[in-house]
Amino acid sequence: MNIPGLSKDVKQNRKKNIFINYRVHDTAGETGRLVDRLKQYFSEDQIFMDIDKIEPGVDFTKAISKSLESCDIMLAIIGPHWLGTDASNNTSRIKNPNDWVKTEISTALQRDIRVVPVLVDGGQLPDSDELPPELQPLLLRQSIEISNKRWEYDTDQLINVLIKSGITPKPSPINNKDVAGNKTWWRKNSWWVYILIGILIAVSLLVNNAENNKRDSLYPNENNVNTQQDIPQNKSQENLENDDPPVNNTTGNIAGTWIENNNGIMYTYGITQNGNELNIQMYQAGQYLSSISGTIYGNTVAIYLNMNGVSTAGKGTLSQDGTRITGTYTIQNTGQIGYFTLEKQ
Repeated sequence: MNIPGLSKDVKQNRKKNIFINYRVHDTAGETGRLVDRLKQYFSEDQIFMDIDKIEPGVDFTKAISKSLESCDIMLAIIGPHWLGTDASNNTSRIKNPNDWVKTEISTALQRDIRVVPVLVDGGQLPDSDELPPELQPLLLRQSIEISNKRWEYDTDQLINVLIKSGITPKPSPINNKDVAGNKTWWRKNSWWVYILIGILIAVSLLVNNAENNKRDSLYPNENNVNTQQDIPQNKSQENLENDDPPVNNTTGNIAGTWIENNNGIMYTYGITQNGNELNIQMYQAGQYLSSISGTIYGNTVAIYLNMNGVSTAGKGTLSQDGTRITGTYTIQNTGQIGYFTLEKQ
């Protein structure tokens, strides 16, 4: 079935557009979620999805025709029931001449539009004998799989493909993320900054130590002053010691969920506490990353992480209201020093 009025002439000076092809009873939920993700990076007028673009009373055939005419890349969303079932003759809907999923894809293939099969919810490309002849070229197109467990990573890869295909992202702070390899200056150079800070701290410590040694050599008796003369005569040594402020050994309870915003990347930490001992589960975008051990004494929190062979030790201070932990961490292998802030949820 051909769409009437479809022109092969494409305007040159315009934004490139994305056409979303899907079967409602197969992947309506996953498609809607994917479109919401795409709208974070691309303008709404660059994305055509029939249910929210066709106004009531508009001829469906003409609306699809016009959208395909300006389409530059088609995402064919394929789930486990993409072939469909035609109850009238007990065959697959994809072989029905009037099936719009088939019509849209075959028209795009005829126009040599780039068609990307996007496999969701466990969907797979069908076998050759399950498709009509006009859809056979679809099996030669490289597909992309999007898993619910790796949703953010997989959709980033798809966005990367779209940008490399010439789909222009809209200007937005979210595009400063590591999508399409466009890393910010800080993301590219933060390691070197941390190394430089570590070198400066080391040099400062060496200079300070050298100054102390020089002073000790010039004034050898400075540190040997009889401290007993500083003790008031009307107080005993025991009473003086009792005048010291009491040490606060009270340990706070920090069990719960904590969030770290690391240059726009959100990490979640689930903390359980047994006395002074801490067990921490680290997640990113809902995906488990690592287990972290730690301790808390008073308001001082120490953590120890070993991930992918890289050992990291951190030390932080719990705020008085118990809602924030701020501190520094050191990567043991390199000596790199960084800073972290955790906010309690």
